[in-house]
Amino acid sequence: MASLIHRSLTGIITHPVNHFITIIVVSLNIFIASFFYLIYINLNSLSSYLQSSFKIIAFVKKDADPDAIPQIYKKLSQLNSVQSVAYISPEKALNRLKLIIKDDKEILKEINPDFIPPSFEIKLKKWALNTDNSQQLARKINDIEGISDVRYGKSWIESLSKIIITFRTIGIIGGIILFLSASFLISLTIRINISSKIKEIEIMKLLGATNSYIIGPFIMQAAIQSVTGSSIAILILYGVYWSLINNNVFSKINFLNLNLFLKVFDNISIIFLAPKDMLIIFMISAMISILTAYIAINRHLRGYLD
Repeated sequence: MASLIHRSLTGIITHPVNHFITIIVVSLNIFIASFFYLIYINLNSLSSYLQSSFKIIAFVKKDADPDAIPQIYKKLSQLNSVQSVAYISPEKALNRLKLIIKDDKEILKEINPDFIPPSFEIKLKKWALNTDNSQQLARKINDIEGISDVRYGKSWIESLSKIIITFRTIGIIGGIILFLSASFLISLTIRINISSKIKEIEIMKLLGATNSYIIGPFIMQAAIQSVTGSSIAILILYGVYWSLINNNVFSKINFLNLNLFLKVFDNISIIFLAPKDMLIIFMISAMISILTAYIAINRHLRGYLD
């Protein structure tokens, strides 16, 4: 093994430019794929959070009899897919709003609690957390006497689902393209290395060298390129992640009221790749590199191997 590693590193040092370019391209490919995957897992995390905290808001008519509130509460609680019901008074709703837009004092001054209707927050059971059940339940709640309007962020959730599907599709298509480009470059690098060592390979075969002895360094070089490229890509990705988090980039965003959106979900943390995810990236990268190298070696050394 020591001899194999020594011969592999010697080959890399002998032709540094070819190997350097391959490592850079592998790093770029892995970085782009990992970046989209990081966005995807964070969107999934946001989706899970929304599902766990998903609530239907049922607004009570302003002219409703206060004595009807307990009856409405009872009817809501009896619905099959409802897990819990909470009554939200206008004062409580205003206090919640103050926490969300506490920096916009001018807006708060203009808000009158009398304009905020009382409402009910309805939390669904886990099996009912999907668009179809939400729609059916919203219709049932809307039919209850004393309810003026029902809100549950249907378009919001559907948009998030579409975004997740889009990133998943981009990741798959991008992964295939990156795989093909990386495979082509690794194959090209091996072809150049083989061309420069044809005489040496011929001599080794005459001296009785085995196939594994000849192709071993090429396979090892591909593995080294893969591990090095993946390491560089993950380090760069972590650098980007660390910079965004520690410079409070997201808190400075104020485009299309996105800053208000981020305040609402202020308790959601942006996560980085888990150790198992990084291990999977290393393994997939190594398998692609070694498989590509093996195919390229057998194609270009077909007349020299037994």
